[in-house]
Amino acid sequence: MWSVKRSLTLFILLVCTGLIAGCGFQLRGTVAPLDIGSVKVSSSPEFAPVRSAFVNGLSAQNVVVVSGAASSDMLIEILDVRNYRRPVSTTQAVDAAEYELRQEVDITISTSGDDVTEATLVSERIYSVDSLNLSGSYEEQRMLQREMHDELARMMMRRLEALSRMEFAG
Repeated sequence: MWSVKRSLTLFILLVCTGLIAGCGFQLRGTVAPLDIGSVKVSSSPEFAPVRSAFVNGLSAQNVVVVSGAASSDMLIEILDVRNYRRPVSTTQAVDAAEYELRQEVDITISTSGDDVTEATLVSERIYSVDSLNLSGSYEEQRMLQREMHDELARMMMRRLEALSRMEFAG
C-alpha cells in the first residue's frame, strides 16, 4: 500500500529528474563529441603521462592525431606540467594524515586561423595517509595522479571543443 507521503515524494523526485534532464544537464566528466578532423600535440618527453592521456582521449573521440610536419586543424602545445603535494592535516603525533595533490598544466592551442589561446588547467585531489600501510597510501597517490591526468586531458578536450565551435561558427 502506497501512502500519500510516499507517492508525493516519488512524484517530486520524478519531476526533479525530468527538469534536470530537460535543461541539458551534463555530468562534469563527460565530453561532447569533437568535430575536429585532426590535432597535432606537441610536448616535452617529461610530460608523457598527460600527453598520453590526452592522445588516448582524442583517439576515443575518433580525432586523428598527426605528428611531424603534417598539417592539422589545431595544434595544442603542452608547455609545462607542475606537480605539488602538501600536507593538509596532521595526526596527534604530528604526522601528515592527509595530503593535497595538485597538477597544473600550461597549454597553448593554435587554430588554423592562427588564433592562439593560452590556459593553465588545474586538477586537485586530497588523499589520506595510513602510516601502517605506506605501500597502500603510495598506490592511492599513484591512482589519484592517473585520475588527475585523465581529468586534465578532458579539460583540454573541452577547450578544443569550445574553440572548434567558435572557429567553425565564425
